[in-house]
Amino acid sequence: MKAFHDAATRVECDSITQWKKEGKPVVGYTCSYTPAEIFYAVDILPVRLRGIETDGMEVGDSYFGPFICSFPKCILQLAGKGKFSFLDGAIITPGCDGMRRLDECWRKAGEDFEGIVPDYFYYFDVPHKSENHGMAWYIEEIKQLIKSVEHHFNVNITNEKLQAAIREFNKGRRLLNEIERLRCEEDVVVSGTDVFAAAVAGTVMPRDEYTAELERWVSALKKRKTSLSRGKHRVMLVGSISDEIDLFELIENTQKALK
Repeated sequence: MKAFHDAATRVECDSITQWKKEGKPVVGYTCSYTPAEIFYAVDILPVRLRGIETDGMEVGDSYFGPFICSFPKCILQLAGKGKFSFLDGAIITPGCDGMRRLDECWRKAGEDFEGIVPDYFYYFDVPHKSENHGMAWYIEEIKQLIKSVEHHFNVNITNEKLQAAIREFNKGRRLLNEIERLRCEEDVVVSGTDVFAAAVAGTVMPRDEYTAELERWVSALKKRKTSLSRGKHRVMLVGSISDEIDLFELIENTQKALK
């Protein structure tokens, strides 16, 4: 779990640092609508941008204003403080109006904070409805994104490379599904905190490295006999994406205290 917890709790984890040392580019993205496989197909590391390690909001408040979702403000705050200096690119997606404005605010902040806007900075538009015209638009946006990545990074994204990347990502998704099935058993052998760390790690670690670690972990979990659920209550955590592992630890530690 060390690699997973490192990836889940640090903006620039060891895997990202090692990737950069090898001279390969890293591109951050803000939303799961972004097809990460496109980047990994040509040896570009896709990294989900998160708000962890934010210790103030002066940059975010200056460009967004105080009364708006804290998540896009945290990303802008981290950018303004140089926390994303390892990025070679960033993809902004309008998951909501606040996130749409991140594109404008980050560019504007770049006029005052030199070097915080990556050389490759792309606005990836997506539909918010699944009707046929929306899906046709989404497909066209993906095609435009591929052309943009090929042009900027001087790469060739072939169908064969995309298919290989998709297979690697899907392998990890199936392994995560196996873990979720284990958590449905009467005797649960893995904590929610560890599962959260593993899921988040998949959005920042190189995929082949991540899949290999996940495969080893799943194999070990299937052999584990100690139940973590006996005599305890089960709580479902529902809502927007969370990037704070402390929240999961707090809930599970509270369960222990109540027991």
